Amino acid sequence: MAETNANDPSGLLPPPGSSTNPSIIKIVNTARMDINDSFGIVQSYNTDRSRYLVTLISNENPISPYNQAAISLKPENLQKASFIEKTKIQGKLVYNGVKQQIMDPRVQEELRRHYTTAQSRLGVKPEYLLYGFIILFFIFVRLFGFSRVIMGTSFTLLVAGVSAPEWYVGRCDFKTTIIKFPGRWRDAIVEASGFQNISTKMALGAFIALTLFTGKVLIFTPSTHRPPSPKHIPISNAATSASSKYETSNTQTNTRTIQLLEEIYKFGFEDATNEKPFGSSLPDNLQALVMDKIPSPPDLDIEYDDLDYNDYPPPPPTSKPKSNMGMGTIMSLFTLFRMLKEMATDPHGQISFPLLVANIKMADSWKLGIFGLCAYKVLSGFLF
Repeated sequence: MAETNANDPSGLLPPPGSSTNPSIIKIVNTARMDINDSFGIVQSYNTDRSRYLVTLISNENPISPYNQAAISLKPENLQKASFIEKTKIQGKLVYNGVKQQIMDPRVQEELRRHYTTAQSRLGVKPEYLLYGFIILFFIFVRLFGFSRVIMGTSFTLLVAGVSAPEWYVGRCDFKTTIIKFPGRWRDAIVEASGFQNISTKMALGAFIALTLFTGKVLIFTPSTHRPPSPKHIPISNAATSASSKYETSNTQTNTRTIQLLEEIYKFGFEDATNEKPFGSSLPDNLQALVMDKIPSPPDLDIEYDDLDYNDYPPPPPTSKPKSNMGMGTIMSLFTLFRMLKEMATDPHGQISFPLLVANIKMADSWKLGIFGLCAYKVLSGFLF
């Protein structure tokens, strides 16, 4: 049995030096009814008092709970919030944070300035351009498929976002934007990954690899159309031809049967008129005429054993995609990179394998499940 950590008996604090966010907990079974079943964020543990220092997440000020006064609670009064509860609290924090930023007069003034600038450069209102992009998006999805459109759109927006300081803010020409792009791309990789030891040439090589991969997905994606049916299917063709001929023969037979019935009725009527015994005028071969009125169609007598199947090539096998690398694999790869980076990066920006192991051991089960699913998707995309 694992020993209890004296500095964190309930395991609610992240490992020292970890970049993991503080745990969201639920307060239970305290003497204060006003805080029971409420949520908070664990800040630290006081070993002298054997209490956790917790900041409450209240409805009055859910935007920045870190600035509120903390309370001390016993370990038995705290329990880890469930996945649904964490998602709800984090969504509330993000929503209120965005709302506060939008309501800030300085942010509103900055948004108005960018809106006016975009309108003056485009010559039309930006929302009209947005409507046009949405319409084109659905048209392209209809023509080229969802995965290709998402891949192409993501790549275009990525390049446009990285080079925006030149063509949007600095109003540089196309040549200057291209010249400054490698440096901007390198800065974007450093900011996203946290790795400082990346040169401009390495960043440019990564961009070329990303461009080639995007082109491969857009151009050489395996077709999902079904292969054409084989031209030679002798049995089906024979059966179809025989069936059509049988229908013609059957129509002729029915006509002949009606004629026979009319003749028999005429014979009976004449016998009754001339006062002859019943059946006197009927022909001697009446039974043969009735029994053979529907002969077996000769076209259906197919001797399948006489067919030579070597004269007909087998249908081509269904083509299998050469690679499973799609949008799902790409998103799984990015998710794995993000999770590993967060769990393995110390406060100084260095990669620490012991820190990664410690964070994996303390990770929630749902996070480990997502990690496993993403790893399986990436491995199956590369190996199978």
